[in-house]
Amino acid sequence: MRLWRRRKAVSPVIATILLIALTVTAAAIVYFVVVPLLRGNPELVLMDYELADTDASDLADELTLTLNNVGTADANLATITVIRDDVAANWEFEETDPVVVLQA
Repeated sequence: MRLWRRRKAVSPVIATILLIALTVTAAAIVYFVVVPLLRGNPELVLMDYELADTDASDLADELTLTLNNVGTADANLATITVIRDDVAANWEFEETDPVVVLQA
């Protein structure tokens, strides 16, 4: 009987702090694991492209791309990188550039 009298339980203050810490940790894990799964991801797929020489200079000066967003969120297109003969050319879109968006 004497052995059982020496054992002390965890104090209520420490138990409360441990429960709060456990709850905050569980909430953080749920937030960082579940929330990214609920957000949509845009995914653009190149369906077709067409090069055109509009000024008869034997150089393609117009590129028409057909892209399909197969993701679950809206996609924002800001830059296209065209690579030809290991040389990259970046095209950045501005509000004045002609961009046609077709809705299906």
